[in-house]
Amino acid sequence: MKLKLILFISLITCSLGFSQTKLADENKFQFAEDEHFLDGYSLNFQYQDGKAIHMEFNDGKSLYE
Repeated sequence: MKLKLILFISLITCSLGFSQTKLADENKFQFAEDEHFLDGYSLNFQYQDGKAIHMEFNDGKSLYE
């Protein structure tokens, strides 16, 4: 039983060590240019209790009041 436990732990330790051997250059992602689909849009939302929020979207950022 003790030998099986030691073997199991050894196998897990070795498999974790070998799974991290990829080079950083192989893992780099190539992303396209940012797309801001909501740019130029604004919205007003009023809650049932009378509170309201106004949101605007420009240049990939949001502004709210």
